[in-house]
Amino acid sequence: MRFAEMNYSELGDAIGASRDTISRWVGGRSVPKARDLAAIERATGLPDGWFDRMVRPEGFEPPAY
Repeated sequence: MRFAEMNYSELGDAIGASRDTISRWVGGRSVPKARDLAAIERATGLPDGWFDRMVRPEGFEPPAY
C-alpha cells in the first residue's frame, strides 16, 4: 500500500517511525498517537486536522482490547 506515492518505509522515514510501526497502524494492530497523525498529515500533504475531522460511521465501535 502507498500513501501519497510513498511506501511504508518512505512514510516512516518522513515521520520518524519504522516501517513495521506503519504496518501495525494500517493493519489495525496498533493506533497512532495524535502527534503521529499530525506528522502523517504534513508528510502526505493532507490538510492540518484532517484526521480530527474524520467521523466514525454510525454503529461502528472499535474493538475493545
